[in-house]
Amino acid sequence: MTGNGSLRGWIVAGAVLVAAFAGAAQASEPVSSSYILEKLAPITGEEEGRSIDLDITFDLGSARLSKEAVRQLEALGQALTSAQLANARIGIYGHTDASGRAVHNKKLSEDRAASVKAYLVATFKIDAGRLFTAGYGEEKLKNAAAPNAAENRRVQIVNLSPMPSRPPQPSQPAKDAAPVAPTGGMQAIQ
Repeated sequence: MTGNGSLRGWIVAGAVLVAAFAGAAQASEPVSSSYILEKLAPITGEEEGRSIDLDITFDLGSARLSKEAVRQLEALGQALTSAQLANARIGIYGHTDASGRAVHNKKLSEDRAASVKAYLVATFKIDAGRLFTAGYGEEKLKNAAAPNAAENRRVQIVNLSPMPSRPPQPSQPAKDAAPVAPTGGMQAIQ
Protein backbone atom coordinates (compact mmCIF):
# COMPACT_ATOMS: atom_id res chain seq x y z
CA MET A 1 0.00 0.00 0.00
CA THR A 2 1.16 3.47 -0.73
CA GLY A 3 -0.20 6.92 -0.02
CA ASN A 4 -3.87 6.94 0.89
CA GLY A 5 -4.15 3.13 0.73
CA SER A 6 -1.55 2.75 3.49
CA LEU A 7 -3.23 5.34 5.67
CA ARG A 8 -6.61 3.69 5.13
CA GLY A 9 -5.13 0.33 6.18
CA TRP A 10 -3.75 1.78 9.42
CA ILE A 11 -7.09 3.46 10.20
CA VAL A 12 -8.97 0.17 9.69
CA ALA A 13 -6.42 -1.72 11.83
CA GLY A 14 -6.71 0.93 14.55
CA ALA A 15 -10.51 0.74 14.49
CA VAL A 16 -10.36 -3.06 14.88
CA LEU A 17 -8.05 -2.72 17.92
CA VAL A 18 -10.29 -0.08 19.51
CA ALA A 19 -13.33 -2.33 18.99
CA ALA A 20 -11.46 -5.29 20.52
CA PHE A 21 -10.50 -3.29 23.61
CA ALA A 22 -14.03 -1.89 23.94
CA GLY A 23 -15.45 -5.40 23.79
CA ALA A 24 -13.00 -6.61 26.43
CA ALA A 25 -13.98 -3.75 28.74
CA GLN A 26 -17.65 -4.72 28.42
CA ALA A 27 -17.02 -8.34 29.42
CA SER A 28 -16.01 -7.66 33.02
CA GLU A 29 -16.03 -10.30 35.71
CA PRO A 30 -19.14 -10.33 37.88
CA VAL A 31 -18.79 -9.08 41.43
CA SER A 32 -19.14 -11.68 44.17
CA SER A 33 -22.14 -12.20 46.42
CA SER A 34 -19.98 -11.26 49.44
CA TYR A 35 -19.12 -7.91 47.80
CA ILE A 36 -22.82 -7.32 47.06
CA LEU A 37 -23.64 -8.09 50.71
CA GLU A 38 -20.96 -5.65 51.86
CA LYS A 39 -22.61 -2.90 49.79
CA LEU A 40 -26.26 -3.66 50.57
CA ALA A 41 -26.24 -4.71 54.22
CA PRO A 42 -24.15 -2.26 56.28
CA ILE A 43 -25.19 -1.70 59.87
CA THR A 44 -25.50 2.07 59.38
CA GLY A 45 -25.76 4.43 56.47
CA GLU A 46 -28.18 6.19 54.19
CA GLU A 47 -30.00 4.55 51.26
CA GLU A 48 -27.31 5.69 48.84
CA GLY A 49 -24.77 3.91 51.05
CA ARG A 50 -26.75 0.70 50.68
CA SER A 51 -26.66 0.62 46.91
CA ILE A 52 -24.59 -1.02 44.19
CA ASP A 53 -24.46 -0.55 40.43
CA LEU A 54 -24.10 -3.92 38.74
CA ASP A 55 -22.82 -4.59 35.24
CA ILE A 56 -25.88 -6.50 34.05
CA THR A 57 -25.73 -6.55 30.28
CA PHE A 58 -28.51 -7.02 27.76
CA ASP A 59 -28.75 -7.65 24.07
CA LEU A 60 -28.67 -4.36 22.17
CA GLY A 61 -32.00 -2.54 22.41
CA SER A 62 -33.55 -5.46 24.28
CA ALA A 63 -34.48 -6.54 27.80
CA ARG A 64 -33.22 -10.09 27.18
CA LEU A 65 -30.49 -10.98 29.69
CA SER A 66 -27.06 -11.84 28.28
CA LYS A 67 -25.00 -14.82 29.48
CA GLU A 68 -22.79 -12.38 31.41
CA ALA A 69 -25.87 -10.90 33.08
CA VAL A 70 -26.98 -14.33 34.27
CA ARG A 71 -23.56 -14.89 35.87
CA GLN A 72 -23.87 -11.59 37.73
CA LEU A 73 -27.45 -12.34 38.77
CA GLU A 74 -26.32 -15.64 40.31
CA ALA A 75 -24.17 -13.67 42.77
CA LEU A 76 -26.98 -11.18 43.38
CA GLY A 77 -29.48 -13.97 44.03
CA GLN A 78 -27.12 -15.61 46.53
CA ALA A 79 -26.70 -12.30 48.36
CA LEU A 80 -30.45 -11.59 48.43
CA THR A 81 -31.20 -15.04 49.89
CA SER A 82 -28.51 -14.74 52.59
CA ALA A 83 -29.47 -14.35 56.23
CA GLN A 84 -28.49 -10.64 56.19
CA LEU A 85 -30.84 -9.76 53.30
CA ALA A 86 -33.46 -12.53 53.45
CA ASN A 87 -36.21 -10.10 54.49
CA ALA A 88 -34.92 -6.89 52.92
CA ARG A 89 -37.00 -4.91 50.44
CA ILE A 90 -34.85 -4.36 47.36
CA GLY A 91 -35.12 -1.73 44.64
CA ILE A 92 -34.05 -2.74 41.12
CA TYR A 93 -33.56 0.39 39.04
CA GLY A 94 -32.83 0.26 35.32
CA HIS A 95 -30.82 2.99 33.62
CA THR A 96 -29.78 3.64 30.01
CA ASP A 97 -27.38 5.97 28.28
CA ALA A 98 -28.69 8.98 26.34
CA SER A 99 -28.51 7.45 22.87
CA GLY A 100 -31.91 6.95 21.32
CA ARG A 101 -35.21 8.60 22.11
CA ALA A 102 -35.97 9.37 25.77
CA VAL A 103 -39.39 7.63 25.63
CA HIS A 104 -37.79 4.46 24.24
CA ASN A 105 -34.98 4.56 26.83
CA LYS A 106 -37.49 4.92 29.69
CA LYS A 107 -39.48 1.87 28.54
CA LEU A 108 -36.31 -0.13 27.88
CA SER A 109 -34.96 0.60 31.38
CA GLU A 110 -38.30 -0.46 32.93
CA ASP A 111 -38.29 -3.69 30.92
CA ARG A 112 -34.69 -4.44 31.91
CA ALA A 113 -35.43 -3.95 35.62
CA ALA A 114 -38.47 -6.23 35.22
CA SER A 115 -36.27 -8.89 33.53
CA VAL A 116 -33.87 -8.84 36.49
CA LYS A 117 -36.77 -9.18 38.92
CA ALA A 118 -38.34 -12.04 36.93
CA TYR A 119 -35.03 -13.92 36.87
CA LEU A 120 -34.50 -13.54 40.64
CA VAL A 121 -38.07 -14.64 41.43
CA ALA A 122 -37.96 -17.65 39.09
CA THR A 123 -34.43 -18.82 39.89
CA PHE A 124 -34.06 -18.02 43.59
CA LYS A 125 -37.73 -18.15 44.61
CA ILE A 126 -37.48 -14.65 46.09
CA ASP A 127 -40.87 -13.24 47.06
CA ALA A 128 -41.82 -10.83 44.26
CA GLY A 129 -43.31 -8.48 46.87
CA ARG A 130 -39.80 -7.82 48.23
CA LEU A 131 -38.54 -6.55 44.86
CA PHE A 132 -39.54 -3.08 43.62
CA THR A 133 -38.63 -2.12 40.04
CA ALA A 134 -38.38 1.20 38.28
CA GLY A 135 -36.83 2.41 35.06
CA TYR A 136 -35.24 5.82 34.80
CA GLY A 137 -34.03 5.70 31.21
CA GLU A 138 -31.49 8.45 30.75
CA GLU A 139 -32.83 10.63 33.62
CA LYS A 140 -30.11 9.74 36.17
CA LEU A 141 -26.88 9.43 34.24
CA LYS A 142 -23.96 8.14 36.25
CA ASN A 143 -21.58 10.02 33.94
CA ALA A 144 -23.40 13.17 32.81
CA ALA A 145 -20.22 14.47 31.13
CA ALA A 146 -20.41 11.52 28.69
CA PRO A 147 -24.14 10.81 28.26
CA ASN A 148 -23.59 7.90 25.85
CA ALA A 149 -20.91 6.22 28.00
CA ALA A 150 -21.26 2.55 28.90
CA GLU A 151 -21.30 3.20 32.67
CA ASN A 152 -24.68 4.90 32.22
CA ARG A 153 -26.19 1.58 31.05
CA ARG A 154 -26.60 -0.14 34.39
CA VAL A 155 -28.91 -1.74 36.90
CA GLN A 156 -28.79 -0.26 40.37
CA ILE A 157 -29.69 -2.45 43.35
CA VAL A 158 -30.76 -0.63 46.54
CA ASN A 159 -31.67 -1.96 49.98
CA LEU A 160 -34.94 -0.14 50.73
CA SER A 161 -35.47 -1.63 54.19
CA PRO A 162 -35.53 0.87 57.02
CA MET A 163 -32.31 1.18 58.95
CA PRO A 164 -32.34 -0.39 62.41
CA SER A 165 -33.12 2.36 64.89
CA ARG A 166 -30.56 3.30 67.48
CA PRO A 167 -31.55 4.06 71.03
CA PRO A 168 -31.57 7.82 71.63
CA GLN A 169 -28.32 9.13 73.08
CA PRO A 170 -28.70 11.39 76.12
CA SER A 171 -27.35 14.88 75.61
CA GLN A 172 -25.93 15.03 79.14
CA PRO A 173 -25.10 11.80 80.99
CA ALA A 174 -26.65 11.53 84.44
CA LYS A 175 -24.26 12.00 87.36
CA ASP A 176 -24.05 8.33 88.24
CA ALA A 177 -24.67 6.97 84.74
CA ALA A 178 -22.14 4.80 82.97
CA PRO A 179 -20.27 6.59 80.20
CA VAL A 180 -21.96 6.51 76.80
CA ALA A 181 -20.00 4.76 74.07
CA PRO A 182 -19.03 7.04 71.20
CA THR A 183 -21.13 6.69 68.05
CA GLY A 184 -19.73 5.68 64.69
CA GLY A 185 -17.34 2.92 63.74
CA MET A 186 -18.20 -0.75 64.29
CA GLN A 187 -21.28 -1.62 66.28
CA ALA A 188 -22.22 -4.95 67.79
CA ILE A 189 -25.62 -6.33 66.92
CA GLN A 190 -27.30 -8.13 69.79
